[in-house]
Amino acid sequence: MTIIDDLKKHEGHIGKGKKHDLERLHKHLSIVLTILGSGRHRVAYIDPKNPGMVLKVPKSFRHFKDSISEVWQYQRQQAKGPGGHRRLAKCELATIWGVPCVLMERVSYVKPDDKLPDWAVLIDQREVGYDKDGNLVAFDYA
Repeated sequence: MTIIDDLKKHEGHIGKGKKHDLERLHKHLSIVLTILGSGRHRVAYIDPKNPGMVLKVPKSFRHFKDSISEVWQYQRQQAKGPGGHRRLAKCELATIWGVPCVLMERVSYVKPDDKLPDWAVLIDQREVGYDKDGNLVAFDYA
């Protein structure tokens, strides 16, 4: 089953695209999870029982594509095999209430004085960090 098929299957869960339903999802998630941060288009949550993973949820219906794009880019990188020019944090699509979200490994932030390779400097806002194995990875590449 493709990502699009999965989205179609869960389409009715969010109430036919009503803004207040997406707001209700965020309200519910803020109760059951911990908010890690909020960017321009998505909110990042952490499950206290599994702090090694981050759930990235779109703020609006327009930004559903960000989740799909991010997962697609990671899958494309994986298909090419190791040794690419830049590394991406591991992620997968997680459909919550019919909303395409990204479930991503949590990374530790780089220090301001860390010397970064050229590819990392080119990442928007330098959103890179270290995975649990100490590899430098991009954590926002939608």
